Amino acid sequence: MAFQRLEDPGPLVIQHLMLGMNAHINLDLGVAAATVAPTPVQLEALHADFNRINDVLARLVRIVEDQLCTICPPLQRLADRITVEDHVFDFGMNAARDVAWKLAQDLVGAPRDAWPAIIARRDALSAVAARAMYPLHGLAAATALAVHGHENKDIRWNIQVVGS
Repeated sequence: MAFQRLEDPGPLVIQHLMLGMNAHINLDLGVAAATVAPTPVQLEALHADFNRINDVLARLVRIVEDQLCTICPPLQRLADRITVEDHVFDFGMNAARDVAWKLAQDLVGAPRDAWPAIIARRDALSAVAARAMYPLHGLAAATALAVHGHENKDIRWNIQVVGS
């Protein structure tokens, strides 16, 4: 879903980011863990480092918020009024991390020839989550449309801002 939307000018920059994060966390992260630690003992040895990923991501939230406000200055007014509580973010990241860990466990517990089917099922579930992110409907769609009109349309510049 993330790759299908690359050329689509409709999603907000944050929606593109969320689509990519969805694919990475809900699919790629579990596959990568199982690939580098293909036995239950190796996977369990990786678990503490796997969990530390949340700490890194939590530190990036404010940075990404600032970058998004650079891409779309009116978002700063919204960010000044509404803040995402740390525990809400942590809950969401912990839940996503746990789903990714479960995928890694499922893969490690299965023969390699079963991996493609397991990965395909998870990919389908990730696509369902992606469809909830774009397109939006109702008030969320109207709000996104209003924000979209203020976003910088220079994709190269936006990538540089988010990548800085």
